Amino acid sequence: MKPREIFGVAVKGVGLYFIVQGIYRLLQVADVVIPLMTTEYRLEGRERWQIGTYLFAAVLHFAISAFFLKRGDWLVRIAYPAHQDTDSPKTDEKHNG
Repeated sequence: MKPREIFGVAVKGVGLYFIVQGIYRLLQVADVVIPLMTTEYRLEGRERWQIGTYLFAAVLHFAISAFFLKRGDWLVRIAYPAHQDTDSPKTDEKHNG
């Protein structure tokens, strides 16, 4: 594999990591909400703050993962630009002489 391809795989791996982190944050929300649903459905200020924080973190993780998975090729193009040969100019013109 070329270094460019390895970097592309690494970018997609980072995207998958952020998906896992987003799922973990959603599970943390469930950890707060499910015990409340089994008791009396009362949210106190602390639980609201936790749920909001975990949901914001989950959305942020999913947005970052979408960027790395959908637009990862953009990062690869920045890191490894296409090489153009400037040493040997192309001669498409015909010389009359």
